[in-house]
Amino acid sequence: ALDRMSRELQEATQVLEAQSNLPVKWLTLSNGMANPPEVIKYTWDSSTGVLTCDRTGQPTQTNLTGCEAWDFSFFQAIPSNHWAFYPTTNLAQCRSLAMSWRCSRTIRGEKLTTEEALSAQIVRRNH
Repeated sequence: ALDRMSRELQEATQVLEAQSNLPVKWLTLSNGMANPPEVIKYTWDSSTGVLTCDRTGQPTQTNLTGCEAWDFSFFQAIPSNHWAFYPTTNLAQCRSLAMSWRCSRTIRGEKLTTEEALSAQIVRRNH
């Protein structure tokens, strides 16, 4: 899931919208460089623990199941002196995205964490 999402985020030309409040969070991107241009929407439903991806002209794809948490944040293009990107809430200024999630499974009646706070920061190449 991380490889596929990283590739899609790097290729995105714009962050169109984002909803970070529960129970359903989503992140919508566009890739105007694709032919034809496409829209990619990630949706996480906290009640089902499923993270899906909808792409223009393709069936809905499940990226994660058993997902207890999914978060994202946005950063500006100009890094600080220590090469850390400044956070932004203005989607037009977003050049880098950070995502994190936590997944678990129940095995033999015991809940086990399968991915502990996996996170990645991805810089969009096409902006």
